[in-house]
Amino acid sequence: MWWLVAGLPLAAVLAVGGLHVFGPDGTAAARGAGQADLGLPAGSRARLADRMVTLLEQSTMAWRLAHEHGLGSGATVVCAVDPFGVDPPGAATVAAVRTVYALHLCVVAERGKGWDYSTKSSGPFAARLSEPAQLQFAEPGRGYPDRVRALVPARYQERAVGVFTDRQALVRLRQRFDAIAGR
Repeated sequence: MWWLVAGLPLAAVLAVGGLHVFGPDGTAAARGAGQADLGLPAGSRARLADRMVTLLEQSTMAWRLAHEHGLGSGATVVCAVDPFGVDPPGAATVAAVRTVYALHLCVVAERGKGWDYSTKSSGPFAARLSEPAQLQFAEPGRGYPDRVRALVPARYQERAVGVFTDRQALVRLRQRFDAIAGR
């Protein structure tokens, strides 16, 4: 039964994301405090997103996602990340960033298993860029909104419960998934 409660935030994000992320022209329709609001150049934002993907895919969360669900040893966790904020807020370079706030979508890719039937995880997280980096997630279940508010500063609250605005991150995630799944 815990898996049902754990899946509720994912279902909400996917339902909202599937309906409202992109307008008819393929551009982001729901753009809160988004990509440009990080205060970093686009290349820096991409480097932060890539680093967050690597951290997630190598994290214990990824291990649990792949192995606690009784999946095969060939299971690979692939993720997409959409950063929406940094601390300190005025950081001018990636090196000056101490914490990244972002949305994630991770999926377990297994050969021959389709996207719709694969285990997924999504939602906001914070990455403290210390050595080693520390990932923090709002635990699903009763009180989830309060845990999101405790995790993410007020200035980023709207984006923390929003949808992915980086369409290309989702496209790359799906391409990586399909390559592993053999589709």
